[in-house]
Amino acid sequence: MRKSLVFLGLLLTAAAAGCTAHPKTATTKAVSNDSQRPVWMQTLAMVTAKSGWAVAWSGDPNSTTAVYQRLLRTSNGGKTWKDVTPAGAGKLLHSLYSSTVLHVFSPRTAWLAVTREASASENGLARTQVFETGDAGRTWRASAVLRAKGYPVAISVAGRRDGWLLQSLGAASGQNPAAIYRSTDGGLHWRLLTSALPADCDKTGLTFATPVIGFISSACSGGAGTVLSSDDGGSTWLPASLPYPVIACASSGCQSKAPVFFGRTGYLTVGSYPGPGFLLTTNDTGSTWRTLTLPPGSDPYPRIDFFDARHGVLMPSRSQSEFDRTFYATSNGGRTWRPLRQAKTVSRFSSIEFVTPETAFAWDLNATSPALYQTVNGGATWERFVPVS
Repeated sequence: MRKSLVFLGLLLTAAAAGCTAHPKTATTKAVSNDSQRPVWMQTLAMVTAKSGWAVAWSGDPNSTTAVYQRLLRTSNGGKTWKDVTPAGAGKLLHSLYSSTVLHVFSPRTAWLAVTREASASENGLARTQVFETGDAGRTWRASAVLRAKGYPVAISVAGRRDGWLLQSLGAASGQNPAAIYRSTDGGLHWRLLTSALPADCDKTGLTFATPVIGFISSACSGGAGTVLSSDDGGSTWLPASLPYPVIACASSGCQSKAPVFFGRTGYLTVGSYPGPGFLLTTNDTGSTWRTLTLPPGSDPYPRIDFFDARHGVLMPSRSQSEFDRTFYATSNGGRTWRPLRQAKTVSRFSSIEFVTPETAFAWDLNATSPALYQTVNGGATWERFVPVS
């Protein structure tokens, strides 16, 4: 598992602790759509240079016409996309209050959760359904529709059957009560593990390296509690012991990104303004961490894509969140870095995702027309094309 891609929306289990939802539908097919149209990308999850998944809009999100989210899949490097949205997700997606969470395992396997949050005139209960595919989105297994208060932040999966949901119970003034739910049958049934997570810090991500060891990332006004850890499958959580100076977070706070793991080796980034941020690594599944030296500069929020335990690309950004013209690649787990000089085009991007040290995809969420960019030489040149579905 290379990484987890998470958006707002996912799975809510029953409001009472320990309550289990029973699936009503065993299998549902994907929606078929033969008309070809430009793809307005929301978020991209490429798995290889050819295969990937995306959550996209049904039309121009900047127009006055109502649009909705849909799930797409590509097998030719993002040039064309097939709509693989589960048929059962339609009623939940066609709403102003809809949101999605996507967790990608491979070119063929993914979990999708769709949430329709309650409007102001409704009773406060969200409706969520979770779908799982192992055949590239041709068919989906579906959970029952779940109703509960709150909204989901992130999902993590260890293997094909063990899954966890991080659910926010509301956030204000640096406080964010949250709950953790667990499935052990591939997302068909869920139970509440705990609603007693530390309330400090806004929860941002979730990673389980094994069915026992997990981590929650956060954005904090102070240094303590930026990362929470569990060693009992998610029932209890405590601040992780991390070797970066808490004083670095004193002025503007710190924010962490959910760690990625390759076996026992893992990587975790922690950002602090005005910088520099930190890159941490572990070789014992998070029992201990050490700080790695980053290339010179004061990048406050390091963005790093790791492809395996040794190879990764660092994408520094400037103070205005624009990408810098020089990226860096490592082939020895972050001990040393080599520069990757970028084309001027990089200033147009809001998001970049590397799938190998040479191949990456980029897009601009604020663009007035849909477009994707691809590089096959580490960013020296970028090809622009309009994706269609």
